[in-house]
Amino acid sequence: SIRGLKISKALGGELMGCPSKIHRYTLYPLRVFLKLLKGRYGLVIVNNIPIHLIIPCLLASRMRGFKVMVDFVNLWSAAVKSKYPWLGRLSHILEATIYQRVTHGIAINESLSKAVLSLGVGDVTVIYDAAESEVFTPGYIDAPRILSVANLRWDEGLDLLLLGLKKLKDKGLSFQCVIIGDGEEKGKLKRMRDNLGLQREVKFLGWISHEEVPRHMRRCSIGVAPIRNVSPYALPIKIFEMLSAGLAVVASDTANIGAVIEHGKNGLLFQPGNHEMLAAYLEKLLSDKVLLRRLQHNARMTVESRFSWRRQAEKLREYVEKTTREKVELS
Repeated sequence: SIRGLKISKALGGELMGCPSKIHRYTLYPLRVFLKLLKGRYGLVIVNNIPIHLIIPCLLASRMRGFKVMVDFVNLWSAAVKSKYPWLGRLSHILEATIYQRVTHGIAINESLSKAVLSLGVGDVTVIYDAAESEVFTPGYIDAPRILSVANLRWDEGLDLLLLGLKKLKDKGLSFQCVIIGDGEEKGKLKRMRDNLGLQREVKFLGWISHEEVPRHMRRCSIGVAPIRNVSPYALPIKIFEMLSAGLAVVASDTANIGAVIEHGKNGLLFQPGNHEMLAAYLEKLLSDKVLLRRLQHNARMTVESRFSWRRQAEKLREYVEKTTREKVELS
């Protein structure tokens, strides 16, 4: 994952990637266990999704004496429950049983930190999945160009964005919108765009590498994240990246996004699922250049002052040093 790469780079550590989803649930856990037994490690950081990868790390740590730190990006039981409601209780019990054996962890936001602490994890500190501000630099343009980056799934709310853009077109407003990403709803969303008569205004760029995203952000003035409020722990990295790129961000007012974006100061927040409110805020930004520029500059300042990855990496280094009692050189 992008977060895993950033953590590995910040701590100067080795990244052990998984080649495919099939391996993740078959040979990979055994491969991890054997590698940890053979190697000489002081600290192993493991992602909590999927949760079963924590088990070989904990077993090997008992045999070899290294410390295990879990990187919490979601509650596994919440992810399972959203797909298989009948497994909710069982997954919660299994998750708590494993987490009670975890002494240290990092979490992507405050709400997730509180949740895993309540499940028995010994100590957790928040390390936001922040933007690399040296990479996501601002363009500060005022052209009517809108951008959204998303996995093309229902919970990302891109149908709401299309409905909002239709309202703008009906009012005679001129704009261009690019949507970056791929997913199961791509065909459905393209048909919806065509049915709404937005072929000229909305372009689907498909999947592009993460390295290419900053270039596209610099060409736009407004970033949109119309996420449906389906997860109490969602705080996607794209929020930080759009802020870092100096976009005027219009996002769903979920608890975690609201902890980063202050409405009217460094972005605009609309009620999740309300495409009419989304359209109204987009119209306001397209017609009010003073507001647009103020939000753009404040967005960048938010990242520089609080949410740059360098700041989070420094905090991570301090936490690792406290946990392992060993000096870590920040790269």
